[in-house]
Amino acid sequence: EVREETGLEVEIKAILSIASNQHTPDASTMSVILLAEPLSGEPSPMDETDDVRWHPFAEPLPVMAFAHHEHIIQRYLSTGLQGAPVDPRYAEQLAARP
Repeated sequence: EVREETGLEVEIKAILSIASNQHTPDASTMSVILLAEPLSGEPSPMDETDDVRWHPFAEPLPVMAFAHHEHIIQRYLSTGLQGAPVDPRYAEQLAARP
C-alpha cells in the first residue's frame, strides 16, 4: 500500500494504533496506523495521492485526511511509545506480494 501511494519501499516496525470511523449507518472505514522506516525509493505522488513529502516533526502537522491521524501522530511524538511489535514473518509475507 505504501509503495502504491508514495513510491516508497518501507519496513514495518510496529502497529501504532487502529481507528474506525462510522461515516453513515452503511459506510465505515478502519485505519491501521503503522510505524515504518523507508528502505528505498523517492517520495512521489501516485494515482491515489495528491502530494507526498517528508515533514519535520518539529513543525506543526499539515491538514490530515482524518482527524484521528493527527491525534495518533501527536500521541506518538509526545509519548515516545513504540507501538505493538509486528511479527517479522508476517511482514515478510506482505512484502513478497506483488
